Amino acid sequence: IFEQFAQLLIEHQTSMIAEIEQTDGSGVAFSKDGWGAFENGKGDNSKSGGITRVIQGGDVVEKGACSLTVIRNGVLTADRAATIRGRQEGSVDSGDGDSDGLLIQEGDIYSAAALSVVLHTRNPFVPTFRSDVRIFL
Repeated sequence: IFEQFAQLLIEHQTSMIAEIEQTDGSGVAFSKDGWGAFENGKGDNSKSGGITRVIQGGDVVEKGACSLTVIRNGVLTADRAATIRGRQEGSVDSGDGDSDGLLIQEGDIYSAAALSVVLHTRNPFVPTFRSDVRIFL
């Protein structure tokens, strides 16, 4: 399910960029900076990486960014593991008195993907648009 969701985010980033550029109509295009698995322009499903897209100086969008990050086989740090455990302690019990049984520890392997969008329009009466979609397994 992770790779399917990551692919959905990749496709969504591409389609959003195209729609924003078309709607802006100025001819200004998003820059593209790939790193890791996306550095050569093609995604490598065995590695982590991301694509940062930035636009500036459009007629509608004064400044904006659409950033994709895909982490495969990441290793949890002690701090991140403690944060996740802290969130588990505050979660709602299923009613049977038993937790989900997961013990999150430093060194655990995880995968995560996120698509984050921020758009600042030229019109001061149009609010900033912000959106984040994430998965963590």
